[in-house]
Amino acid sequence: MQSPYENKKNCPNCDNKLSLILYGLPTQELLDNLPDDVILGGCMLTGDDPVYHCPNCNKDYNDDLSEYIDNEKLDTIINKKLDELFDLLNSSEDIKKIGKLKKKITKKELDLINEYRNNPTVVNKKKLYDNKVINDYLICESNINYLIMEINSKFKRSHNCESNKW
Repeated sequence: MQSPYENKKNCPNCDNKLSLILYGLPTQELLDNLPDDVILGGCMLTGDDPVYHCPNCNKDYNDDLSEYIDNEKLDTIINKKLDELFDLLNSSEDIKKIGKLKKKITKKELDLINEYRNNPTVVNKKKLYDNKVINDYLICESNINYLIMEINSKFKRSHNCESNKW
């Protein structure tokens, strides 16, 4: 069961996962099932209480993390994440395989693939899937596209970005 307190935000200082701070008198059930990344903030509220805590740098943050972002650190974090994501993409077996398949594929097979991309309902799919080179190429291409979508999704989640801001 997914925790109702799940937090996917990262620290603007060190990029570590933040803990959510809960306020109020906890029930025994909550105390018995408190996730590791949730901490109790007490019962007394001031109106300017932090929402997140970074266990790594021991700093507390309000809900709007953008006010804490240091642009230089942000650039460093983004570059680090991009390097990790490109390493992941470059280590993909499908990337290596598609490079080899591109050398094997004929002009006629490439035309058939492009025709399929432009109008998938018209192309005779039997021709596509009976041809091992074309079939392997399309599978690799599909896997690579999926990996790229996953990388985009992870990158957006790790930096708390909304898709309409990209």
